[in-house]
Amino acid sequence: MKQFLFTLCIAALGASAAFSQTVAPAPGKSSGKKPVAPASAAQPKPRLLTLDQLRRCFKLNDDNATEAEVLKAEKAQFEEEHGRLVADQAALLKRSEILKAEAKAVVTEQEELVIAAKEFAQPVERSEVKAAEARRVAYNERIEINKKRVDDFNAAKDAFNAAKAQFDPRIEASNARSKALQHRIEEHNYGLEDWRAECANRPYSDADEALIKKEKAR
Repeated sequence: MKQFLFTLCIAALGASAAFSQTVAPAPGKSSGKKPVAPASAAQPKPRLLTLDQLRRCFKLNDDNATEAEVLKAEKAQFEEEHGRLVADQAALLKRSEILKAEAKAVVTEQEELVIAAKEFAQPVERSEVKAAEARRVAYNERIEINKKRVDDFNAAKDAFNAAKAQFDPRIEASNARSKALQHRIEEHNYGLEDWRAECANRPYSDADEALIKKEKAR
């Protein structure tokens, strides 16, 4: 007669329950959450798992092990994609801050140009005409430079808005995937609990085990 030992440990993704072939733990020791009570004459021996029960325990264990591997791979893939998402978000935030600073600078320049324009409405002494004309040329150059700066800003803003429009659905998709993955992890852990409730520390027949292994090998 062999016995399932309770070696289950539920981790972040859950750990697959293992069928142990060793003897039961000594009195006073526990391989699970609750201590194993010492054997006594007053306690009946644990009932052997039936063949169908043992077959189900093996299936539960196999299913849990397979799901654990799948979840491990999906969790790793999710974390990799989430890392890229976080990096892209940081880059977008940096672009946003640059755009805000540039918008402020463009507005400040426009305000200064409006103030400077008032100077040309004032009469100029004959002796100052040449200097005033030079200032007007410089002023017009500033206007042209600022016009290009505004055009560049608007182009950068449009590019940013387009990038953000593409980024927002990625956040929604990532959040949905995270929720679905978490639900699947919880369901996997419930499966581990089912195994523990039905199979942990349960004795079973060597002959039944051999028969099940033979069935699985077909």
